[in-house]
Amino acid sequence: MKIFKHSCIVIILFCFCGCSRMRARKELQRLSQIEICIPADLEVYCEGRSVDTLTDGYIGAIKQIIYYDSTGCSSCQINRLAMTESLFMQDSTGRFTPILLFAPGKDQYGNVVKSLKEQAFPFPVFIDKTNAFVRNNDPILADTRFQSFLLDRNNQIVLIGNPLNGDAMWELFKSTLENMLAHDGEYVPENRRS
Repeated sequence: MKIFKHSCIVIILFCFCGCSRMRARKELQRLSQIEICIPADLEVYCEGRSVDTLTDGYIGAIKQIIYYDSTGCSSCQINRLAMTESLFMQDSTGRFTPILLFAPGKDQYGNVVKSLKEQAFPFPVFIDKTNAFVRNNDPILADTRFQSFLLDRNNQIVLIGNPLNGDAMWELFKSTLENMLAHDGEYVPENRRS
């Protein structure tokens, strides 16, 4: 009887994991079909100071968004931003732009600004003070699994995952970006290339 109970528990866990994977696969498929809207009223900090406006055309056609919501430790996330500098070196033509986007809660906003001023990163960091990014886009983006993604020139998600989270993801990101840079900001699968 005890073995039967354990077997039932194991079967239920496998079913749960299978359903969870299938649900995640459906969510990923749906995400690849939506257009991401980047809010126009974002605050920008660069080199320790607020930047009123970035030069026209700063944001390239291809974008890597890394979104940090209010559920994580903002100061911990900011302390790790130095690792993202390698993203800014991937394209010297201006066609690719990493967008580091913080959406702190009201109680975290002051600490985020203070940390960005103290750290004085040589690249822009965006703050979404009103949480417009999630509000204007699919709510699934509030799920931490889907908060880093590569967008094509039409603001469609091409790749989901933080390229800095491991060598395999970094290599996949670089090959996908190279493909998009070679095809005017659009990802062209291997079988469609001519």
